[in-house]
Amino acid sequence: MTGPSGGILTAGDDDATHAYLFASRSDPKTRAVTRDPQGANLPATHATSGWVFEAAFALGVREAMPVHIAPEPVLRGLQAAGYFIWRDGSNPKGTSQ
Repeated sequence: MTGPSGGILTAGDDDATHAYLFASRSDPKTRAVTRDPQGANLPATHATSGWVFEAAFALGVREAMPVHIAPEPVLRGLQAAGYFIWRDGSNPKGTSQ
């Protein structure tokens, strides 16, 4: 969701960051999240025909995801590799705290 100035609206999460959702052009069930709006850091091995932009969103532990997965594994993937890739139906889980 974007605001009037083009910024991404958040639920007030202080640690929220801008993130971008992509789908594999060759297998739309393979999805990825990155902080790069062009998805330039997404590996071609998971999308042999490239990646298709789907949405920009605010990513944080209290933010609603545009897909039905927990934000924690996405945040960990972004920190570790700069992106997070999963296949729809694999249901990546967050940690219990």
